Amino acid sequence: MSVKGEELGKVRFGTSEENLRGWLGQIKAREVHLTIEAGPLTRWASKILEPMVTKLTVCDPHYNRLVSKSSHKCDEVDVLALCELQRLDALRPVWVGPDEDRDVFRAAVYNLLKFRDQQRELKGLIKNRYQEQGILSLNGREVFHPEKRQGWIEKLPPERRHDFLLLYDLFDAAHGSWTEQLHEVTRLGRAYPEIELFMEMPGIGEVGSHVVSAIIQDPHRFDTCQQLWRYCCLGITSRSSDGKPLGYERLDRRGRRELKTVSYHAWRVGVRANQSCDVIRRFYLESKKRTGIPRRARLNTQRKILKTLWTMWKNHSHFDPDLFLQTPKPDPAGRRRRRRRPRRTRSRKG
Repeated sequence: MSVKGEELGKVRFGTSEENLRGWLGQIKAREVHLTIEAGPLTRWASKILEPMVTKLTVCDPHYNRLVSKSSHKCDEVDVLALCELQRLDALRPVWVGPDEDRDVFRAAVYNLLKFRDQQRELKGLIKNRYQEQGILSLNGREVFHPEKRQGWIEKLPPERRHDFLLLYDLFDAAHGSWTEQLHEVTRLGRAYPEIELFMEMPGIGEVGSHVVSAIIQDPHRFDTCQQLWRYCCLGITSRSSDGKPLGYERLDRRGRRELKTVSYHAWRVGVRANQSCDVIRRFYLESKKRTGIPRRARLNTQRKILKTLWTMWKNHSHFDPDLFLQTPKPDPAGRRRRRRRPRRTRSRKG
């Protein structure tokens, strides 16, 4: 599409590096603005095409209402809609990291999380199979322990033991893959000094530090902590029309739930009474006293944990318990409405 909105043609071709370079190289124009919707091939395609264009925009498909909610939807129509939005500069860009080493580290961490999810699924399946055989009181540690599981297998009928042994083999393979991947993630994480800073905070741990560093990649991509919270599924969504609410306020479901999970585990570990550093517990109790709602106090603590990690990363600073316990003072001029003084009426003399 030209700058004036004239359609210049459409081409359908297979997705490959040669086709992308060939067809894009045929466009003869002084400036070429290219738009790609965020997807699994975005990082691969953007690295190939970015040097060939004047401006590359990776847009968020959730906000392209003209494309996603159109009554007549197909690839050809979607291309025209994206070109029109690009011409009007109405696309919301998505941040894409330029560092290839960071991409390798990010992919390794996501593989680690996939192996973790496989272990969870197999654990739940094995427990369900035991319950189907009437064994209800299970000890989670002994059932999955390589040496102590044999006592539980002997409680099963002989004809059922073979299926359980196959499930245990799958579980051992998933656990072994997770262990090897953890060593690889730890090796790749040595190049990033913020991971050691993250481990200073109570409750984060080794895995959580690597997850935060790999998924966020660059702390300067967020201008405010509210953007960080929304990216971590901890932002608040409110919908209203003409000043009237259309529903209850809730957490925004869009974002990276793994970061929310890391903050939740840090909160759960930090609120324990036997911790050597009890700053998370003290902050949570103070927030609970101030709000009166345990869930809201927990979410405030999770946001505080992520904000502290983000600040440590940007400033290259160590964890300070005194700064963690500080809470911002509310702005009375912005949140509270000033009350008008009642007008004084003069009393009439009779």
